[in-house]
Amino acid sequence: MRMKVAKPTLVVMSCIVCMVVGFIAGIMFASKRTMDYGLVREAQQYMTENYLYDLPSTYDLQQGMIEGMLLRVDDPYSFYLPPANHELESVELAGEYGGIGSSVQFDDEGLLRLYPFPGSPAEAAGILPGDILIRVNDLQIVSDMELDTVLAEILGPAGSELEMELQSKAVDIRGYVVVITRAQFMIPSVERYFSESNHRIGILKIHAFTERTYGEVVEAFNYFQIEPQFSVVLDLRGNRGGLFSEAIAVSDFFVDDCTIAVERSSNSENIKHDAGILDIEGHVPMVILIDHDTASAAEIVAAALNECRNIPLLGSTTYGKGSVQSIFILSDGSSMHITTAEWLTGSEASINGKGLIPTNYSEMDGTKVSNIMQQAIAILAGEEQSQW
Repeated sequence: MRMKVAKPTLVVMSCIVCMVVGFIAGIMFASKRTMDYGLVREAQQYMTENYLYDLPSTYDLQQGMIEGMLLRVDDPYSFYLPPANHELESVELAGEYGGIGSSVQFDDEGLLRLYPFPGSPAEAAGILPGDILIRVNDLQIVSDMELDTVLAEILGPAGSELEMELQSKAVDIRGYVVVITRAQFMIPSVERYFSESNHRIGILKIHAFTERTYGEVVEAFNYFQIEPQFSVVLDLRGNRGGLFSEAIAVSDFFVDDCTIAVERSSNSENIKHDAGILDIEGHVPMVILIDHDTASAAEIVAAALNECRNIPLLGSTTYGKGSVQSIFILSDGSSMHITTAEWLTGSEASINGKGLIPTNYSEMDGTKVSNIMQQAIAILAGEEQSQW
């Protein structure tokens, strides 16, 4: 099964159209929701003139006002991220980062410990698993510090340097300072491998929908093609979502002549996201694994493949997040996540608060299969009769 490569011109044109439409819609939205901030200024003046203790900086107060405004809408998916947190989120969505190649976590005693990855700059600098981080550049580590604050200091452009002071778990070393050059690391959003029990069944695990996911899915299918006739278990368990655009692109890879999802916003008509030409020649047999932590963008893909190709869903009912958030970056590098639309399945069904219900199956030869992955493999191998 050969891959059909999408024409980049169409992708670029689509992006340009989306940006123009988004810009125009943003102007309309701003003009419709103009607010008078006189009451806020009045409250700020009372605080400034009368508060007994030292007030936070004007900048901190502004951040608090933004957070309070978003809390007031009573929407758990609309929230504010300070600059450091937004930078980390951008790294996660981009799927790559410049850093030292180490996991970082606080232990039960409030000590921040490093666990270098094999072959990483952190390992090359002599950092041992479990070494305690004391300082990063000018940032002194304290037990009640937000982990995101530390990570924002560690991450940076590949090729740049940072200085770290650590205490080693080794008995003969009390403390040491290292200068490390950051390197570029990729965060794979996709795992792919063949089942050990059946080498014609590929396992495609999508952890999250980042900027790299569509390309990694294409690469995975190129890998699976070493088997002339293969089938795929698409594992979306634990996938909390990610980029809406990547979910649409991945769905489009698998289906054709079908509406993937319908986007409904407060200031425009419904937008239908229709599949184009099938990216793979022929429909590859598939089963999708879902659970309660399958949410948002992952639910879009599961719903689209289920409705458009009748691909069975195996597992438990999904989370049920049917809203779309847009990220607005403020001038200081912070950002606001604002719910700007809801999405419906291609048949215009809402899953918000309900989730996707898995397909029911008969037991294989009267014997219950407890392992959900084994059951999926059995279905694709033709060893179990399904009821879809």
